Amino acid sequence: MARVLRRELGDGFWIVEEGLNGRTPVWDDPLERFRIGRLGQFAEEFAGAVERSRDLARHYAAVADARSCPWIDAGAHVGSSDHDGIHLDAPSHERLGVVVAHHVRRLLA
Repeated sequence: MARVLRRELGDGFWIVEEGLNGRTPVWDDPLERFRIGRLGQFAEEFAGAVERSRDLARHYAAVADARSCPWIDAGAHVGSSDHDGIHLDAPSHERLGVVVAHHVRRLLA
């Protein structure tokens, strides 16, 4: 998404790439066992998580509004990929990058 933001916002902005936790090859990813399709013994612990996660935007909005903080409901624009149910695919990164760039321009206008 940082590539999309750089393209959309142009030369007057410096975009800092987000961190990539769990991607350092010298360490095992502690969350690997929780990946979709590998829940096994943890399935009960995550039961209903998808449904509960759909209500997160309402809670984020309440916190952001209470603090007069702008925010974007990414779920209104993109969803996780069908590949793993967690990450965004390339078209979703593109869409979200364009949406974020629009909001940044509006905030700084």
